[in-house]
Amino acid sequence: MAMVEPEELVLGFDVAASPERLEQWWTDLPEVYEAEDPREQPHRIERLATTEDGAVYETEWRGPMGLTFTLEETLHDEGPGRWRFVVPGPGFEIVDRYEVTATETGAHLEIRSTISYDHLPGKLAQRVMIPNWKQMFTEVFSDAVAVFEEHRAGEAASPTRAST
Repeated sequence: MAMVEPEELVLGFDVAASPERLEQWWTDLPEVYEAEDPREQPHRIERLATTEDGAVYETEWRGPMGLTFTLEETLHDEGPGRWRFVVPGPGFEIVDRYEVTATETGAHLEIRSTISYDHLPGKLAQRVMIPNWKQMFTEVFSDAVAVFEEHRAGEAASPTRAST
């Protein structure tokens, strides 16, 4: 069965932090992480395995009406300032690619999120997900950057997300 044309969302954020610090916060996760900030998604992360170029995580996300759902995500390190998370689902796959570069005032983070659909479950999911996923992902990534900046502002008490 032919694959449905992938959908892409591209976001950019300017952050007053070094590219290295921003990448570390996003990728240097502890064995288990539970968010204290209700805006943070996923709100729970558990490392399932370490791979040659990253790690596999089980993540819990807050959904509508108080529901939570669990996904398996694989982090791939693609060299300094570049990484991606791959999230397979029933009939779809989400790939979030990150690239951070230095600027005069800190760093610029570009996130390219692509969702691809395959087979009947994916085509059905596309009808439900596409109208909402771009808005949802824009909010999730914007909130993540805001949480990073707030954590960075309080670095003396909490130097990295990995240690919180």
